[in-house]
Amino acid sequence: MQKRTSLMVAYDILLVATGGSNKTNLVYKCNLNFGIIKKWLARLMSKGLLEFTPIPTNTWTTTLKGVRFMSAMEKTISIWDDGARAILTPVLRLEQEAVS
Repeated sequence: MQKRTSLMVAYDILLVATGGSNKTNLVYKCNLNFGIIKKWLARLMSKGLLEFTPIPTNTWTTTLKGVRFMSAMEKTISIWDDGARAILTPVLRLEQEAVS
């Protein structure tokens, strides 16, 4: 198994958080531990790609800037790997919904 790049970890977190997600859900779905996810959440928030809503349920949500980042990632990956397009296609739909 190949190690994920930092960009792919960021993409995975933003994808899971698109509809809103709590920290535990992010840890399990992104296959990270709590120490690592804490650092990533801070990093993504500082870049404006992710937002946190403490009330009522401590939810992490991908921002419009985050959706655009995912779209750019999808386009870049599709240039290098035609098979990646099938995996990442939902991002384009999310970006269109966010703009509408």
